[in-house]
Amino acid sequence: MTERVWSRDVPLDLPRDTAAYPAWLAESVTLSLRAFRAADPATPNWTHGADQHVRFFPRRLLVESVVHLADAELALGGVPRIAAGIAADGIEEFLENLPHYSWIAEPVSRLRRDGERLAFDLPEAGTG
Repeated sequence: MTERVWSRDVPLDLPRDTAAYPAWLAESVTLSLRAFRAADPATPNWTHGADQHVRFFPRRLLVESVVHLADAELALGGVPRIAAGIAADGIEEFLENLPHYSWIAEPVSRLRRDGERLAFDLPEAGTG
């Protein structure tokens, strides 16, 4: 798509039975991967970020998946383990897209006062 598609206009086809959600999610992943592999990453595409090409979405979905997996692991008392390259790319992706995400960019823009910062903390070697 070269024009914005609103999420409310995308049919999710969620199962009525929540017990069927894992299978629905797995099938959705399969369909997404099939679409990403079939598309030329350099094809122009509307996105809500800086990169206006098809390649934006697989990267964005990877970062979102990693963040939500880490959240789930933390909620269950675990320690997320994220490969350094994926973590670095996730930070880069966040910073590249930040100006395009008004709901995030506006609060971050107020970090100009003394003592305020945007920090990324890494666990010590061997702990995460």
